Amino acid sequence: MAKQGVIQALDYGMDAALEAVFKEIFEKAFKNMIATSVKQDQALKQTVIKFIVVNGVPESVLKTEKPTTFQIRETLKQKMNGVMADFCQSAVGNIADDYSALKEFFGYLNAMKGGILNILEEAKAKGAIQKGFKLSVEVGKRTVEFVQMVNSAPTRAVIEKRVIPFIVAECDGLESTAGYKDDGRHNFPAVETMKVQLLDTISQQLNDNFVHLLSRRLRSFVSKPLRAQVNKQAGKTVDNILGRNKTERFFIEQKHKRDMKKTQVEGAKMKLTEAQQKEVND
Repeated sequence: MAKQGVIQALDYGMDAALEAVFKEIFEKAFKNMIATSVKQDQALKQTVIKFIVVNGVPESVLKTEKPTTFQIRETLKQKMNGVMADFCQSAVGNIADDYSALKEFFGYLNAMKGGILNILEEAKAKGAIQKGFKLSVEVGKRTVEFVQMVNSAPTRAVIEKRVIPFIVAECDGLESTAGYKDDGRHNFPAVETMKVQLLDTISQQLNDNFVHLLSRRLRSFVSKPLRAQVNKQAGKTVDNILGRNKTERFFIEQKHKRDMKKTQVEGAKMKLTEAQQKEVND
């Protein structure tokens, strides 16, 4: 049980550390690419403007306020950001549930898996696994190499052909969007400012959701072969540790028994308790 507990702790630490490194790799690969795709998509920008106008700029302000002084209420800004965040989560979830879309990523995930297993094999050949080897650290040293693998994948095509159109469709499908009027409200400075903010929200949310999805997927790809290799070595190490502990405990127990026997012989005045006598007899 002790051995199993130690190895489970090692497994957990390995998974957590590796997933953190995977997130860093995907973060570096996706951030600029997703932001560029989002901010250059004209259909998305027009849809976001309509969304802002119908949800944040009442038609009445055309008569009551100057376009240059109008401000969208903070509560409405928060709600609009929240809606966009939900759309982004649904868009990435739609990819995760669609094998034909998700398999676009399998090629480079398998390439990354191969690279990670190569690192482990190199460490085994050098005997490094027995010397405090940390796979997450070694993978981290090759971040640039793994980022290049990710960049070679058709991620941009998935974003532009599947994810962004999904968000556009969700926005256009809102009942409120049907009430949009091209009456000049879209030219308000506050609308332009909010558009930039919502596009930033979309970029960040898509980035976060894709990083989460693919880092966990990659971890599941590599966990089984890694666990088999690492636990094999960890088991040997744990056996050695537990073996030393058992030996040390044996000598401590033997010394304790000798001390009690010495007490029994040297002075009848110091009578042993029933529990102590049982220890001596055992």
